[in-house]
Amino acid sequence: MKRAIRTVLALGLLSFWVAAAVGQAKEISGVKFPDEMQVEGKALVLNGAGFREGGVSRTKAFAVGLYLESKSKNQIKILRAKEVKHLLLKFVAIVSRESLVELWNVGFKQHAGDQFAALSDRLKTLNGYMSSLNPADSAEFTHVPGKGLSVMVKGDPKGLIEGDDFAKVFFAIWLDSPPLEFKLRNNLLGRQ
Repeated sequence: MKRAIRTVLALGLLSFWVAAAVGQAKEISGVKFPDEMQVEGKALVLNGAGFREGGVSRTKAFAVGLYLESKSKNQIKILRAKEVKHLLLKFVAIVSRESLVELWNVGFKQHAGDQFAALSDRLKTLNGYMSSLNPADSAEFTHVPGKGLSVMVKGDPKGLIEGDDFAKVFFAIWLDSPPLEFKLRNNLLGRQ
């Protein structure tokens, strides 16, 4: 009987440790990102996380977490990888729809090059998915190779924007040169 009780207690303690290890999260300035996520049937790991600062005062607007199938500090390798990529934005301030639309428009103009005209209709679709976001809201973007970029805003699936070309430019806004912010890019790449 005592042995059975000890076994049950030991299994319970082991379960607690496993649950604690799985449930660990990275916290940056009070915003938590899980170390792992299941996305599109794939186990993705947090590659890095950081803050997007906005406005003249450089106040924190939202935190960003980059999830990949395997960690990498090399942005070129990440952008070329035919693997699922996931970007999670957690808002800590009110960000208007207009600010997000401007962010995408400027980013695509910088990174699409001569592809911009071919991507412009899909960029309009992305912009149409956007709404103003409040603290505690989130937006999620998932690239599934061969399909495109799926978008979720405030927990509501908005749709799929087809094409790996579109998804690659979207992720280039965050990772390629010039990035949205150098400090944020370094954080997403796990360099800081």
